[in-house]
Formats: sequence, C-alpha cells, structure tokens
Amino acid sequence: MSDSAGTGFLPDRVPAIDWAGMTPYASAVVLEIADDTVGPLVGRMVSYLAAPRARGVTAREVVAAGQLTTVEMTYVNGIGSIVEEGFEEIAAMVRRAETGGEDLTVALRRGPLVAVHCADPAMRDQLLAWVDQTPSLGLRRVSPRLLEACLCPAVPAPRMWTRSSVESFEGYLFRLSERMDLIAQRMAYELMPS
Repeated sequence: MSDSAGTGFLPDRVPAIDWAGMTPYASAVVLEIADDTVGPLVGRMVSYLAAPRARGVTAREVVAAGQLTTVEMTYVNGIGSIVEEGFEEIAAMVRRAETGGEDLTVALRRGPLVAVHCADPAMRDQLLAWVDQTPSLGLRRVSPRLLEACLCPAVPAPRMWTRSSVESFEGYLFRLSERMDLIAQRMAYELMPS
C-alpha cells in the first residue's frame, strides 16, 4: 500500500500507517475464525473500533490507519516483504490517547486465527463484546485453557507476551506468527479423535 493510498476501511483523509515505524506492545487477544465464508475481517474490526461508541470508549481522533492484504505484503515501505510470515490480512489504526500520546490497534489474520492488539483496554473489552454478540462475524474466542497451555509454559514466558516488551513491527510479526502457529496446532490436536 503506498503512502498516498486510502486506508480501504476508513475515510481517505486519514494519513496512512507507517508500518516500519510501528512498535506495538506484544499482548494480543486471539480469536478463532469459526466461519471461513465471512470474507475480509480485520479491516471491519478496526473500522468498528475506530467508530465512536457509547460504552466507556471516548471518541478520539484517528491520526493514522492502514490495511495490508497478502498482495500488499510482498513489499511494505521501510520493511520490504513480510508475506513469508503467513498473514493474510493486517489492519491498524492509531488514535490520539487521552493522555496526549497515541494508542495503537492492530488486527492480524493468519490461518484459522485473528490476533488483535488494543492498547486501550476499553477498546479490547468493546471488541470482545462485539464478537460475543455478533455471530455473523464468524469469530469466537479461543478457549482460555488452550491459550494458557500454549502461551504460559512451565518455562519463563517469552518476551512476546509480556506487556513491557516493545520491538520492531517485523519482530512483532515474526514472534506473533510463531505463537499463532502453536495455538492453531494445539486446536487441531484437540480436535483429533483419541
């Protein structure tokens, strides 16, 4: 996606995301795609979160937004190709935070999973409520028991899941793709007959 292109899911007046400049915290909500026929998801999710809502989320200005499909991931300004990480869709939005800084929201689709990072806990809660109340989205929460088994082994937790870890967007994608693979494998294993 070029810097001059529209975001695809928000008005064209919103500046494009600087993918190479993003440094997200690594915590994420992980959702399972329950219906493969729902089409593109992550742009809809980020658009939903960008819209003002009444439930505890203050309307704040969107200062940057963007979306990448598999084709657009073959070359990303400042990063190069990220298609090898296996993501099918990536969407992100930066909003002005109440504290004067900025809050980043990133949604990433890979295989049977969608991972969403919401810097604002109220937005995370809003997203989960929307998923729970909207079966037509074709999403459901991944079992907390399964997530715990995959992400909280007996060894110390990897940096990927600690709130204090901040890294480059490339590093974030690499580590997130590893964790999403692990979760998908565990889900497939649990579906196998005993």
